[in-house]
Amino acid sequence: MQGYDGDWTDGQRGVYDECYRAGTDWAGDPRTPRPRTSSR
Repeated sequence: MQGYDGDWTDGQRGVYDECYRAGTDWAGDPRTPRPRTSSR
């Protein structure tokens, strides 16, 4: 979920946007390893 703190500067929001975009690109990449779930 994307969201900003109310008192963030434009620079902080820019960095957040870049990280958010990189994270969603990485998560959406089919080559990204998925966590293994333990079957107990």
